Amino acid sequence: MGLAALWLGATGCEEEFAVARGEATLIVDPAIIDFGDAAIGVRYEAALELANPGSVPLDITSVTLSDALAGEFELSEIPEVLGAGAKAPATLSFSPTSAGPREGTITFQTDAPENPTVIVTVKGRGVEPALVASPPSLDFGRVLVGRTVTATVGLTNRSDRAITVLRAMGDGSAEISATIMRTELAPGARIDLVVAYTPTDVGPDQSIITILDNSPRAEALGVMVRGEGVDTDIIVEPLALRFSNLYVGETRTLPFFVRNIGDVDHTVTELVFVSSNTTQTIELALSSTTAPTAPFVLAAGATQQIDVVYTPVDATADTDQVRIQATGAPQPMTVTIDATADIAPTPRIDVAPASLAFGQVEIAQSRPLNLTIANLGTANLTLTQDIAIEPAGSPFSLVNAPANGRVYAPTDSTTFMVEFAPSAVGFTAPAEVVIRSDDPATPVVRVPLTGEGTMLAVPAIFVDPNPLAFGAVPRGTRASRSVLVRNDGTAPLVLNLVRLANNASGRFTVPTPPPPNTTLGAGQSTTFVVEYFDNGIVATYSGMLEIQSNDPGGNVNVPISAATDPPPPAQTDISVTLTWNTTASDMDLHLLRPGAAFFERPGDCCFCNSNPDWGTPGIPQDNPFLDRDDLLGPGPETINLSVAQNGVHQVVVHHYGGAAPVVVTVQIAIRGIVVATVTETLDSSERWIAGNINWNAASQMGTFQPSALGPFFTIFFACN
Repeated sequence: MGLAALWLGATGCEEEFAVARGEATLIVDPAIIDFGDAAIGVRYEAALELANPGSVPLDITSVTLSDALAGEFELSEIPEVLGAGAKAPATLSFSPTSAGPREGTITFQTDAPENPTVIVTVKGRGVEPALVASPPSLDFGRVLVGRTVTATVGLTNRSDRAITVLRAMGDGSAEISATIMRTELAPGARIDLVVAYTPTDVGPDQSIITILDNSPRAEALGVMVRGEGVDTDIIVEPLALRFSNLYVGETRTLPFFVRNIGDVDHTVTELVFVSSNTTQTIELALSSTTAPTAPFVLAAGATQQIDVVYTPVDATADTDQVRIQATGAPQPMTVTIDATADIAPTPRIDVAPASLAFGQVEIAQSRPLNLTIANLGTANLTLTQDIAIEPAGSPFSLVNAPANGRVYAPTDSTTFMVEFAPSAVGFTAPAEVVIRSDDPATPVVRVPLTGEGTMLAVPAIFVDPNPLAFGAVPRGTRASRSVLVRNDGTAPLVLNLVRLANNASGRFTVPTPPPPNTTLGAGQSTTFVVEYFDNGIVATYSGMLEIQSNDPGGNVNVPISAATDPPPPAQTDISVTLTWNTTASDMDLHLLRPGAAFFERPGDCCFCNSNPDWGTPGIPQDNPFLDRDDLLGPGPETINLSVAQNGVHQVVVHHYGGAAPVVVTVQIAIRGIVVATVTETLDSSERWIAGNINWNAASQMGTFQPSALGPFFTIFFACN
């Protein structure tokens, strides 16, 4: 009896111990993470270990960073389930964007029955890096093979204590070197790092110069250095000029540059257009003010600006090349010229429909039909007389017609009504609506009117609006317009079919059309909705709505139009806008996705890659849109991105061509809020990294960091 009791007691204790041991729980080590001083612009990482000492699996249902950690802290590699007795590593990163202390918590929520919530305390302090380079990178551009060029980078002690600059090291490139003396820098003091570039062969070269100092830092300061070895003393840039946004009869000038990057003088022996072998053609000419007569001497290190003048005489596209031959260049060089011009702005009246057929209308009744005046031209259109019915006394009248002097801006329109009220049986005598305007091509428009009086009761369909104009609709927004169909006759109107004869590739829809054989009594009406939706580039689309009925006048065709517009900034994660201070320069805006290079396709959204596919294939919301490439100025050019990818997006401005220098302004909006406006002055062929947008997809937040690098010369002019 005693042994039995002892065994049962032992069994009971073992079961009680097993139940306690089986409870899942989460242990996070360490429970307090202190990053200490963290330099702005540097990413720091801390390792965590998540453990479940229990004998049953543990579900981690959520992990939340407090608001104080949002945007700069990122937690990765968190498992959803921790097995019994399992451990898993995780990483917390801190990337400070400004100075000051940070303190917050990470809250782990689990299904542990006893302690479901685990809190980890996180601390850190953003500090300015002790040693700062200005500029942070160097681009030597094109350098003749065997020639040595140098540049300096200023190193400034931004900390509050003295530091010692120890030495500078390259990453093994024999063509790029740096020299600096071991120096102690007081707070605020500066020393120059001298960088030399001596290309030994043709092609691009790149190196990172690392500067070591005795300050507490997570990593050494690195200066990116680039250059390109070339085998000719004479270079020409840019190699292409684009003339656009001109009117016939106007004149515009764009420059290119012939540079002698060698150590000896050279002679330019030929400077002519390929088409004529002279310095001018019918519409293109080399400016005698800037283009010396060949041959001429180009001194070592000198640059000669050559202005190309375009004076179009018609709207036909013009293409040509300027050929340059010089000593010091192994072969002739050419500058390609593409030029287009438009006819000068003029108004152009459009009246729709071209005629009004009222069909049969019962005596003592009236029937209205719509007439629309629109300006399809490029200049204002003005009515020069009151609109009239001719001959006077016809059984037609005008309702709400625009008066003499009415001005229509380009794309403006108005709709008014013409009524037919027959007083006698039979066809009316010929009549017209007469509209006079300052359209030079069509100063008078005549709209024929026909109708027939009858003693019989007849249906008379009236559709409003007709035409149907949606106007501008933001991309990704579904717009709807109501259409009214009314029976203005005295007999029942039967709607046989309502359909879209042209739906603009599915952009227009009629979700719920009136059912076939819908009957409207005299004076009755019905309405239905036409919708427009588009997720593509900025463009204008047209369609046609057809309404079939028993109206003796036949079917009614309603023209439909809509224009896709950029979404408002509040509906985008990132919106970048560029403007500049001249109407004689082509400035280009670029937005580079994380990890992309300048002019890289599809990573660089710009004029030659205006709607690249960045995210999930076929989903337009995560793709950027450059909706307008302004070739003349002053902008704006805007790139908007509705759903941004996680990471750093770079904003770049490029001086493509035209007058110089140019003052450019870039405005950065994050979720509709303008977070930064930065300004810089660019010379010809320079590009400027305006800054970086760091987007956190998890928190749906972004920050903008202006670049400390000034404008620098670039040889890139097209997407690769």
